[in-house]
Amino acid sequence: MAREIVSSMTEGIVSSITGEIVSKLISYATKLISSARGCEDELRGIRQSLTMMRAVLADAEKRQVKDESVKLWLRMLEDVAYEADDVLDEFAYENLRQKIEVGNQRKRKVRDICSTSNPGLFHLPMADKIKAIQESLVRVEDLANKYGFAKLLLVELVDTNNEIIPNRETNSFLNHSEVIGRQNDVLEIVNLLTSTTNQQLSVLPIVGMAGLGKTTFAKLVYNHELVKKHFDKTIWVCVSNDFNEKRILKEILESLTNKSSQLQSENAILQNLQKELQGKRYLLILDDVWNEDHMIWDKLRGCLLGINSNIGNNIIVTTRSDNVARIMETIPSYHLEKLREDECWSIIKKMVSSIPLTPDLETIGYDIAKKCGGVPLAAKVLGGTMTRKNEKSEWLAIQSNEIWNFPGASNKMLPILKLSFDHLRSPSLKKCFAYCSIFPKDYEIKKEELIQFWMAEGFLQPSQGSCVVMEDIGNMYFDILLANSLFQDEKKDEFDNIINCKMHDLVHDLALSVSKSETLFLNKDLEGDISHIRYLFIESDGKIVP
Repeated sequence: MAREIVSSMTEGIVSSITGEIVSKLISYATKLISSARGCEDELRGIRQSLTMMRAVLADAEKRQVKDESVKLWLRMLEDVAYEADDVLDEFAYENLRQKIEVGNQRKRKVRDICSTSNPGLFHLPMADKIKAIQESLVRVEDLANKYGFAKLLLVELVDTNNEIIPNRETNSFLNHSEVIGRQNDVLEIVNLLTSTTNQQLSVLPIVGMAGLGKTTFAKLVYNHELVKKHFDKTIWVCVSNDFNEKRILKEILESLTNKSSQLQSENAILQNLQKELQGKRYLLILDDVWNEDHMIWDKLRGCLLGINSNIGNNIIVTTRSDNVARIMETIPSYHLEKLREDECWSIIKKMVSSIPLTPDLETIGYDIAKKCGGVPLAAKVLGGTMTRKNEKSEWLAIQSNEIWNFPGASNKMLPILKLSFDHLRSPSLKKCFAYCSIFPKDYEIKKEELIQFWMAEGFLQPSQGSCVVMEDIGNMYFDILLANSLFQDEKKDEFDNIINCKMHDLVHDLALSVSKSETLFLNKDLEGDISHIRYLFIESDGKIVP
């Protein structure tokens, strides 16, 4: 069942994105016909084939999960659509380049860039590429007719980029001061940390399943007023999969000094840490630890003991693993419990506060909250999805979705996240989300940079005739993903503008699932089929890149 869920995620985005690319290409081909002397017939043929494909896609998307022939056809159409996108883009560039060149030289009229009678540099190869695209599209169209899932109707060419840009989201995001159901737990941990101890370095693991809110819980402790008074220094380091002693020490130093460090020598880092922590009592948070190698932990612990000999230093470790907890603990682990059903409903209610809750919606909403299984991330994500659903029928559709039949507690979050992904408003928004899989887990995603990436990939095209600029669409998409809790841990500048964010590990797993067919992560030897790869992510540990 898990394999089927992941498979349907990938197929869903293929059909949605293929449809978007096809619509974009119809519009593109239409614009180019008037300036493509010598290639008009080929471009009209491309436009006609693409228009038919667009009519077929809606029907194909409904059938693809059960029909293997439709899956293969969609993949074939996607390949041709991407190739056509590249060729038409190249065509437009070459057309513009030659017009500018001719205009600057003022020596001759604009050449017909695809004219076989006056071929100039690059003309014949360009015409051949366009002809090849037309032939490929005809073959794909013939297959659709052959296997009976083409709609046999004529489709009028209309505005092909007719996605309605929704209003900018105004939903307020759930911040850490509004966290529900953890107040007693936080107070218990704060009392434990601030009580008298004879230990030089105490280690308390916070253990819990994915999505339970371990990081948020640790932040509540970290920012507690009594903790700030008790400890001279508080330090936060996100460890994740790379438990590298030198990197962690360097990030501890950067957290203390609030600036990046250029130090490369571990001895130099340790000397600077001694200066910063000498005579100070500190609390260190090691967030999201996966390392189960006792020796690696002992090395880091030895360095920390050597830096500061004070009594009363504390480390909080957040982890999903009981093995990690057993290796690191000096104080018995604190196992974070699931929330109650009413607490999950309280989270959802905060997210949907702009919707008038009728008794019927209350009943349906509470039942949906029960399905969250006590996991706050599930409640937040579902609340973000429901906040734009005003009708009873829309809430009932979420309540009765077959995704709830997915078995197994350990994997339950993935289908819940898939449900939220399905309800994203447009294929381009889904594509923007899937693109974020190229970032490593726990990576701080810079908002402005991300929007520039989306623009460069062509994901933020405004509707034809619209005066909305791509940056505004990118900002709106970012806000929607944040409101759906698909982004989190946002940081703001002094003007209250969001500058960066992160993705929860499970949300990152979802992004990987929906993008795996076309994204290559080059951090190990190549495996499997790479014929459909569109994006490449290279991760280097400073050694040899494969």
